[in-house]
Amino acid sequence: KKELGFKGLVISDAMDMKGAIKNYPKGEAMVRALLAGNDILETFMDVPEAVSAIKTAVQEGRISMDVLNAKVLKILKAKSFVGLDRYKPIKLEHLTKDLNDYSSEVLQFKLMSQSITCLQNQRSLIPIRHLEEKIAFVSLDAPNNSVALETAMKYTKNVKIYHLNSSKDIHRLDTLVQELKQYKKVILNVHLSSNRPYKNYGINDQNSKIIATLSPMENVVTCLFGNVYALLKLPEIQTSPTLITTYQDDNYAEDLCMQMVFGAIGIHGKLPVSISEKYPYHTGLDIEPIGRLAYLPGEMVNINGEKLASALDSIVLFGIKEKAYPGCVVEVVKDGVVVYQKAFGNHTYDDEIEPNFEKNHVHRVSDQMDVFDPNIVHSEVFDESQQNGSKMQMDDLFDLASLTKIFASTFALATLESQGKIDIDKPLSYYLPELRQTNKSNLTLRQMLTHTAGLKAWIPFWRHAVDTVSTLKPYVDSHPDIQKYVIQKIIKPSFFKRLFGKKSQIIYDYNATVIAYPYVLDAALKYSKTIWKPGTFSTVQTIDFPIKIHDSLFMSQAFRDSVFVMIKSSPVAFFF
Repeated sequence: KKELGFKGLVISDAMDMKGAIKNYPKGEAMVRALLAGNDILETFMDVPEAVSAIKTAVQEGRISMDVLNAKVLKILKAKSFVGLDRYKPIKLEHLTKDLNDYSSEVLQFKLMSQSITCLQNQRSLIPIRHLEEKIAFVSLDAPNNSVALETAMKYTKNVKIYHLNSSKDIHRLDTLVQELKQYKKVILNVHLSSNRPYKNYGINDQNSKIIATLSPMENVVTCLFGNVYALLKLPEIQTSPTLITTYQDDNYAEDLCMQMVFGAIGIHGKLPVSISEKYPYHTGLDIEPIGRLAYLPGEMVNINGEKLASALDSIVLFGIKEKAYPGCVVEVVKDGVVVYQKAFGNHTYDDEIEPNFEKNHVHRVSDQMDVFDPNIVHSEVFDESQQNGSKMQMDDLFDLASLTKIFASTFALATLESQGKIDIDKPLSYYLPELRQTNKSNLTLRQMLTHTAGLKAWIPFWRHAVDTVSTLKPYVDSHPDIQKYVIQKIIKPSFFKRLFGKKSQIIYDYNATVIAYPYVLDAALKYSKTIWKPGTFSTVQTIDFPIKIHDSLFMSQAFRDSVFVMIKSSPVAFFF
């Protein structure tokens, strides 16, 4: 303390460890701990015994009252410094959350990611490179909802899972060994129930036999979740081809250990103590990552993860509230690290199974995607297979479409801008003179790239190519229940014609119906054959139909021109 100039509190290690007390008479270890310079003695089993031994040491002159008073005064000053002389009971509400705030979580990740140690890696079993290999995942005495398994499943689904309870499954050990020989790699996660030496580190006859049998197998990666001193009591585990120790058995250890096994994070931890001649102090292999995505707090890649999560949560929840989407999965990746990943909402809106025009289309919002193929047009209103209320999951698969137009245009603009051939802050009309007399003349490419141009989200060009009457009429004729949504015109004959028995004539106005109730056409497009306007498309490329849309589908030049007219005349919402 004198050399370092340290004037703070010195706190002992746990004084219930047998290694610290077994060679001394009762209470003597406490006395010697004070003589060694400790101010506070931590975790001893018999308080009266310790007090009695210290009193005797004072009476015998081994510990002076001046030294004892100095230690007590230092403790009282420390209590005053933290406000204990003005004591107020701690509020118990949200206590767990207060004690384990976000900064604590970040610190846990940082400490654990640097401490996990690989003691051996024969045959280079880790990092696991080939995810197509058959992998067995064996959890020995794992807690429920294993975080290790959840993390492993982020990298591969090609695993066979074995949950072993050492007391219940010891009888099927021979069968298990034969099964595990079929796998290229076996991840053996050993969970010990205690870190305490007096509880034998959680080792018993059953789990030690399972460990001794499985860990030496030639394809096994053994991960020890528990006190590293347990290695001394498990000699067979030291023969495992690959051996990793995490020092703790908690969620952080499980998560990071699996990320290391699959090569998302490197392993650089070293033993902080000497375990044996085989594993002396500072033993530890350096295992480099292989470029897979890691899952860590944003602070580990210089992002304020807490602020990011708060902002994204509010934006996404607002979108769900406003019915912009029923649910979504959001992921943010920086420098190869997933810093945010969360699922929100449901797969579908909570609508009725049966068609309900009034409810689903009061704002006249079409459900169709911008596609030409009527067979893949989707309308939630008529999707009788939808499962209402199904929650969005992290591993849900999404159908991505129309990406080429986004990526190709963005990369092309970035290239042109870097070459000085285009200025993204100049108005569009500078590059496209035909826009000068439109509401888009002063828009810039920067506004378009940042989604602040106010352009219409999408224009269903293909709908303008549909012969609405020819498509809608057969559907309405075959669905009498839909006729009530079709606008009708009553043509009355003249007075003299009525006089001679001529009756009024009812005519269905399909064009007016499509304008007023677009969802009626949506239904027809989903369940009937789409008929295109004459002269719009051809199955053969000719001079009149030069533009290829799809295999055996070519568009006329005239319709191409009408597309640009629709773009130029579309509305713009100005936000500034």
